[in-house]
Amino acid sequence: MNLNPSAMTDNEKGKNLHDRACRGEFLTEEERQFLDRWYAKMDLEESLALGFPNRISVPLAHVNEAFIQALREKYSGNIRLDIQIVDLSDAPSFTEEDFWSIIDQVVADEDTGEEVLEAAVNTLSERPVSHIYLFEDRLAEKLFLLDTEAHARAAFPDSPISADGFLYARAAVVAGGKSRYEAILNDPSLMPVDEGFEALLSLAGKAFQKRTGEEFQYIPIRCYETFSNPDGWRETWWEGFDFFQSAGLFKDRAANADQIRKEAWRSNR
Repeated sequence: MNLNPSAMTDNEKGKNLHDRACRGEFLTEEERQFLDRWYAKMDLEESLALGFPNRISVPLAHVNEAFIQALREKYSGNIRLDIQIVDLSDAPSFTEEDFWSIIDQVVADEDTGEEVLEAAVNTLSERPVSHIYLFEDRLAEKLFLLDTEAHARAAFPDSPISADGFLYARAAVVAGGKSRYEAILNDPSLMPVDEGFEALLSLAGKAFQKRTGEEFQYIPIRCYETFSNPDGWRETWWEGFDFFQSAGLFKDRAANADQIRKEAWRSNR
C-alpha cells in the first residue's frame, strides 16, 4: 500500500493512523483529531450495519444531515434517540501529561499493599468537569490499545481468558504509570500475571460525583471491554468460532450470541 498521506483515501489514512497508534507511535494533534473522526465514522457504520442499538459518541460537528438521515433510514417505529450533551470547551485542553500526572497519584496503601484512589480523585475533582470527561476518554483509549490477544495470553498463560479479569489486568497496567504502560503496550510478554485493579475504572466517576454531587453517566469515545479491539483479535477470529469456544475465550460471555456475532463482524471489517 502507498503510505503517502496525500495518496491515501480517508479510510486508508484512518487505518494507517490506527495501526501507528496501536504500535505506540507519536501522532500529531492534527493526526489524532483525524483518527478520532475516523473512529466516530466507523462506530456509526458499525452500529447501522449490525442493527444494534449501539452507543455512538461523536463530536457535535459530525452530527450532520447525513448522520441523522442514516439513523432515520435504519431505525423506525417506536424508537427514542437519547442525546448526551458534554461541554468540552470550558477549560484548556486536557493533555497526555495531565492524564499521567493524575495516574501517578494512584498510590499503594502501606497497610494493605493495594492501590488507593483518594489523592487522584481529589485532584481530578478540582479540575473543570470537561477534564473529567477527557480523562475517561484517555483511559478508555489506553485500555482499548492493550486489548489484544497477545496481551491476554500473556496475562492468562495457563488458564482460559477471563473477559473481566483481562480488563482489570489492563487497568493495573495503566495504573502502573506511563513508562510501565508503554513498555507493556510494545511488548506483550511483559504483561503481568495475577494482577488486576478494577477500582481504576471508577476514578472518573468518583471525581465527577465529588465535584457535582451527581452520578457519572458519561460514555467514553472508545469501548474498553475485552474483545472490543478488532485488530487486536483479528488473527484468532479468522481461525473460527470453534477455536474460541474450545479455548474458553468466551468463558464470561459465551451465552451472549448477539455479542459474539457482533465481534465476529468487527474482526473481519
